[in-house]
Amino acid sequence: MNRIYCLVMASLLSVSTSATAYSTSVEASASAANGVDSELNVDAHVDLPAVASALATYEGYAASAFASANAGVLKAYAAASVESGTSTSAAFAKSIFSDTIRLNGASNLRFVQVLLNFRVEGGISGPGGASGFVELGGSQGKIDFAQSYYSAPAFTCGTWSGDTGACDGTAIFALRTNTDISISGLLSVAAGADGYLGLFDPFRKRSQVDFSHTARTFISVLDPNYQLTSQSGYSYAPVPLPPALALFAVGLAAIAPKRRLASISRSV
Repeated sequence: MNRIYCLVMASLLSVSTSATAYSTSVEASASAANGVDSELNVDAHVDLPAVASALATYEGYAASAFASANAGVLKAYAAASVESGTSTSAAFAKSIFSDTIRLNGASNLRFVQVLLNFRVEGGISGPGGASGFVELGGSQGKIDFAQSYYSAPAFTCGTWSGDTGACDGTAIFALRTNTDISISGLLSVAAGADGYLGLFDPFRKRSQVDFSHTARTFISVLDPNYQLTSQSGYSYAPVPLPPALALFAVGLAAIAPKRRLASISRSV
């Protein structure tokens, strides 16, 4: 286990020293019967996908986990069950990617607006939850995601001006042109089963959090004079805009420079 940990840390350190590489890392852990049987596996790479899985079983207890990460595509799965006994089973999976994108164009515009979409597909059965995010250049834009068995999927978007609020997983951000911009994403899931509580509520004895149908990141550039490229080579498959949203995007693109000019005037 120590050797695996050292290899992962070495990979992560190499990511931090390379501004042009894309990186991936994953973790999968499973524990049965309060840890009587357990497994933890991690994987991390530069310029390659990462994959890990874990499985634990012991006399009526079971847990399993899976995670994979590539540029723009994250998958995670966790399941736990107690068929007999009063101990617990638990599983956890986490996947992460980071990449570098760039808006290339001949125009002299300093900022161009993009439509960022964090599309998360999955389901939860029994006690468990999932969360994640996709982030552009630190403070340039972020979309958060959270879901549990007791709550519906919820997204929160931070706009280029610093505002935050509930959204549908889609938001428009203004990014600097002809400049390298970092993009990163995370997806994590957890599942738990409790044999003791299951004596009173069978619902507590099984859990499955299946987000192996992926969390994908899409980016649409709203100015046709600019094209998006990525260090990983992943296209970030632009999403066609519905007519109403396209009209909104055009209007926002028109007023954004005025808002920025007004903000500069106030600061002066």
